[in-house]
Amino acid sequence: MNPRLCPICNEPLERYGEIYRCRDCFLFADPRQLMGYGDDYLLHYKLYREKTELSGLIQRARWAFVHQYTPTRRLVLLDYGCGARAFGDANESNLIRVFNYDPYFYRDHGFLKADIDVLTMWDSLEHMSRLDIVPLIGAEWIFLSLPIVDDVEDIFTWKHFVPGEHIWYFSEKALELLFRKWGYRMLIRQDIEAELRSKDVASFCFIKI
Repeated sequence: MNPRLCPICNEPLERYGEIYRCRDCFLFADPRQLMGYGDDYLLHYKLYREKTELSGLIQRARWAFVHQYTPTRRLVLLDYGCGARAFGDANESNLIRVFNYDPYFYRDHGFLKADIDVLTMWDSLEHMSRLDIVPLIGAEWIFLSLPIVDDVEDIFTWKHFVPGEHIWYFSEKALELLFRKWGYRMLIRQDIEAELRSKDVASFCFIKI
C-alpha cells in the first residue's frame, strides 16, 4: 500500500508538518523509513511480559473481550503482530486454537492452511505497512487495540506519536470507515485497557457483514 494515499478514500494525503493526513477521513500517516525491529526490541517486551503483573492483567482483559463477543464453540484465532506471544500463551480455552504470527519475530505460516475465525491485532495495526492483509485473512470477528487520536490537540507532542514505529494514526471515524470498506461493521468499542495503560488506547470488535 502507498502510505501517501488514504487507505479509505484513496485520495492523496496532504502534507501536515512532518507527516500526512486525510482531512475527510481524519487519519494521519507517517511514511518515513521504519526502524529495524531487532532482538533488543523483542527482549524489552519479553521482560515486560515476564516481570510485570500489568502484562497479565492486559492479556486477561483481552481474552475476556474476545470471549464476550464470540460463540462458545471451536474457533481458530490468528494473533497477527504477536510480538512475544503473550496473548496466545495466555489462552486457557481448549476450544480455541491460536496461531501466532509476527512479521519480525515469529512467523508461523501454519495459519495459511487454516480457516481463520477470529483475527486479533493488539497494538499492531498502526505499525502495518500492508493494511490490506486484514481483509485477505477474511476472519469473521476482528479484535484490536490501538491509540486513537480523537481527543489529541497536537499529534506531534502526543505520547503515542512514535516516528519510525507507527505508520498510521487513526481516529475512531477513520477506523470505522476503513473496516466498512473491507466489509465489516463495528460491533463495539470498549476501553478495556484505558485504566491499565493509557486513556487514548481503545479496543474494538468488528464483525464481518
